[in-house]
Amino acid sequence: MKWSFQIARVQGIQIRVHVTFVLVVVWGAFNYGSGGGLRGLAFGALLTLLVFGIVLLHELGHSLAALRFGIAVRDITLLPIGGVARLERMPQKPVQELVVAVAGPLVNVVLALLSIPVLWHLTGGYPLAILFAGPLRANFSGLFVFLFIINLSLLIFNLIPAFPLDGGRIFRALLATGLGFGRATRLAVWVGQGLAFLMGLYGLWRGNWLLAFVALFIFSAGSAEGRSMAVRSVLDSIRVREALSNMHTVLHPGFTVIEVATMTLHNPQTNFPVMLGDVLIGIIGRHDIRRALAEGQKWATVAEVMRRDFPTLRPDATLTDAQDTMFQANSPVAAVYEGTRLCGLLSFEDIERAFQMFPLGKGATVVSGASGSPG
Repeated sequence: MKWSFQIARVQGIQIRVHVTFVLVVVWGAFNYGSGGGLRGLAFGALLTLLVFGIVLLHELGHSLAALRFGIAVRDITLLPIGGVARLERMPQKPVQELVVAVAGPLVNVVLALLSIPVLWHLTGGYPLAILFAGPLRANFSGLFVFLFIINLSLLIFNLIPAFPLDGGRIFRALLATGLGFGRATRLAVWVGQGLAFLMGLYGLWRGNWLLAFVALFIFSAGSAEGRSMAVRSVLDSIRVREALSNMHTVLHPGFTVIEVATMTLHNPQTNFPVMLGDVLIGIIGRHDIRRALAEGQKWATVAEVMRRDFPTLRPDATLTDAQDTMFQANSPVAAVYEGTRLCGLLSFEDIERAFQMFPLGKGATVVSGASGSPG
């Protein structure tokens, strides 16, 4: 994600922080610690960092559950509005989505339960009493009160059955066991947007602009989830063989970049197979040619600049599966084989073109990117 930097790596997952995060820490220092001098400001900053530490653990819960199902996780980014785990793809089975969605809130449950014994000890057996004892104090007990309250708040908020919250995904997963993902998504989006609408009205009525903004965000995210599922349903109905690029031009690995640039100047083909006899040894695209020319490699051979690592697909695979495979391989193109016979090449542009031929796809766009799991 732009304007973010890596601070750690857990189980191969990059942990990143957005540059605006420091502004939130400063805000938290004054919001939670104003009136307490330097000690209060430091305590406020500590509480803010604690919140984002909890959010990070919540997102790690989602991510580690996804990894158990073979779903790669690109990174987790901490933003001023919370955390986002970017999955290469969303779970395709209801039970998988249920486990991944529940894993985040379960972390908050565990953290809240772990804080209760400490509160019990600090209050002599009356842990709930300290929750209603007035403003937080900048001390050890105040820290654990805050820990309990934040985890409880995050748990309740995330379980609201509305996308993109965990509750919306849990609700969709439960519905999908009997209705299928398509119908379950439409129903879950409808319920989530209804709740967001009521939440927004309440926020406007009470003058709570933050609540109204959150409601607008949830409503918009629900619409995006509905569109995403509609696109996926179309791609599920199209096979790779129906979207293949024509391979009118095949290149030899000994051609130079300048020769290829001249040969393909007026060629509508965007990706070119590089063949040695009947064997595909690489793929070179127009962007590879342009990059090589920009870097002064016009006399380099195709073999020196071609893409050697690329995924392979079957002609009967769906475009949804093809898109997921290409995302995971971080490749804009894949080779399609039927047995040992090369059938053609498939790119994201080919998927977009095939999608546009369906009524739903008219004027729409297939988004190329990783799935997110905000929490």
